[in-house]
Amino acid sequence: GEFIMPRVRLTSHERSPYGMTLKFEIESPKAMPMGVTFWEDFGPYLYNSGEDILDHKIISGELLFLRMNVAQGKQEYTVRFNRK
Repeated sequence: GEFIMPRVRLTSHERSPYGMTLKFEIESPKAMPMGVTFWEDFGPYLYNSGEDILDHKIISGELLFLRMNVAQGKQEYTVRFNRK
């Protein structure tokens, strides 16, 4: 069958002296495993929490990778980081 890429939309990216909060939504035509990459330097941060996030990887100076299982339809994610 035809592969349809779920849509990812960053809805909020808030920084403070203490950390950062990323909010994004994913709209998927079906339930499936998925990964999202944010290309930015997340080196100064430590992953704190993210509901429904199965795994994460920060490559300092490069990117943040998040892995999750998306459901069909639209889901919202909030991921929090602490300043190192």
